[in-house]
Amino acid sequence: MSQTVVVARQRDDVLEGVRAMAPMLVVYAPFGLLVGAAVAASDNPVAAWLSTWTVYGGAAHLAVLDVLQHGTGVLGAAVVGLLINARMVAYAASLAPHWRTASARSRVAAAAMLTDATWGLTHNHPSDSAAVRRRFYFGAGLTLWFA
Repeated sequence: MSQTVVVARQRDDVLEGVRAMAPMLVVYAPFGLLVGAAVAASDNPVAAWLSTWTVYGGAAHLAVLDVLQHGTGVLGAAVVGLLINARMVAYAASLAPHWRTASARSRVAAAAMLTDATWGLTHNHPSDSAAVRRRFYFGAGLTLWFA
């Protein structure tokens, strides 16, 4: 098989992930607006906006902002955020067999993009090939990340 055909197939795997995630962006838009409104209404909007870079999960972000608003403190907010995102451990464990042969850099990048949507789409992807699933995952994950 020629190098051109291999690259085209790899690109198609990524584009399949992009196409799978694209309709979900419509659902994420109102949720993003809700998170944005909560950030804007925060007593400390600068800290709230900065937390958007460290708390990628919307549900955890809303809960952390709520806990901070009620004066529980940073430690309480961190515990709430970690508890809500604990499900990511199960998601990661179910995807782990597909990432064993991937580079450490790829695994770290994939971990940063792990959400309910990327997990669900990849978990249900019909391919048995770990490499195909990883490319699909990156297509879906990067689409959500940049959106």
